[in-house]
Amino acid sequence: MRCFRRFVFFVFVLKGFCSNGQSPFNLSKSDSLTLTISEAEQLFLKRNYQLLAASYNIDAYNAAIIQAKLYHNPTLSIDQGAYNHVANTWFDFGKTGQIAASLQQLIILGGKRNTEIEMAKLNTHMAKYAFFDLMSSLRYQLITNFYNLYFLQQSASVYQNEIDALNSMINAYNDSYQKGNISLLEFSRIQSLRFSLQNEMNDLLKNMHECEANLTVMIADTSMKKIKPIVNESLSLSTGFSELRYEQLLDSALNNRYDLLQANAQCLYEKLNLSLQKAYRIPDITIGANWDRAGSYISNYNSVSLAFDLPFLNRNQGNIKSAQFKINESQALYQNTEMQIKTEVQKAWLRVLETNQTYKNSMSQFNPQYDQLLEGILKSFRNKTISLIEFIDYYETYKNSKVAYHQLQYQMIEAKENLNRVTGSVFIK
Repeated sequence: MRCFRRFVFFVFVLKGFCSNGQSPFNLSKSDSLTLTISEAEQLFLKRNYQLLAASYNIDAYNAAIIQAKLYHNPTLSIDQGAYNHVANTWFDFGKTGQIAASLQQLIILGGKRNTEIEMAKLNTHMAKYAFFDLMSSLRYQLITNFYNLYFLQQSASVYQNEIDALNSMINAYNDSYQKGNISLLEFSRIQSLRFSLQNEMNDLLKNMHECEANLTVMIADTSMKKIKPIVNESLSLSTGFSELRYEQLLDSALNNRYDLLQANAQCLYEKLNLSLQKAYRIPDITIGANWDRAGSYISNYNSVSLAFDLPFLNRNQGNIKSAQFKINESQALYQNTEMQIKTEVQKAWLRVLETNQTYKNSMSQFNPQYDQLLEGILKSFRNKTISLIEFIDYYETYKNSKVAYHQLQYQMIEAKENLNRVTGSVFIK
């Protein structure tokens, strides 16, 4: 009973939209944000918060390079006597009082400073690689969501046109049913078809809302308007494959994928870290100059000092061994990333070939006259040249074919963009 009430409510809402000449998903220009794919990409590059955060991370690592280049500050120590028991005075700053001062400077040996600078630079490179890898991944999501939303809206238009036609037919047949000119079974079959179409359209609307939400976040659109993608209808989806070779795609991926570059930079970083840990075996030296007014064997005592650790007990053995294992770990992760990339390229290439073949085969089945099929079906049914069962079967065939074709168009674009993503280059536009 509850489902029936929801259905009745939905029918009346839909009638309200149709009576106003507006479908549930077609909004006026003032209520929607129309975007081409190039405009969406521009907004994405300017506004996306994830990219903005990643760029700040690069700036932070650049600042770390500045810090690594700085030298240690000298240390100034002052020792002032608190109580002079001979003169019976507190804090005697005169000639009879005691005061001492020392100035010390730490000298880094073993090339540790230069190694730390190189490690800071590598961190910056890895932050940049992570930024561009994130950009590539998000751009792929942006494009696929954009075209998915567009083709979902096209499919929703097919459903809406059918529902509008059925509404008109049901209104026309209602009088005939009341007069007993058509059977309850026949009238119920038409209502059932409309109910089924409405449920399927609700699923489409759910997917559309999800795509819209993803796009809104990616372009950081604060207006929260409905997004209406604008796509060139003459867009050619079955081009750009004849000159491509798998070896060319794989070579591009191994040279241009930022996640592999990042993994390689991590290997170099761990090697530098091993050099740094070995350098820590060499003790640093602290040199200083000291002056003591009255606390030594002579007044105004002057001296120089030299201090360093004696590397007898701790020669940084544990950190050196840990750094060696970190090198092995980074190399294993690099090889794993390389293997994943090779697998991704192979799968993406095969998927493009398969999807392209399916798309080319389907092109012969869809022509400009195909969209006129629905009108002919309605006319034939009104003229009673086809039965109700044939009418419903034609309806389902038309609707399923159109929706499947939209899905295939999206899959073709998604396969091409995925190939561009996994190869790190734009091979197919």
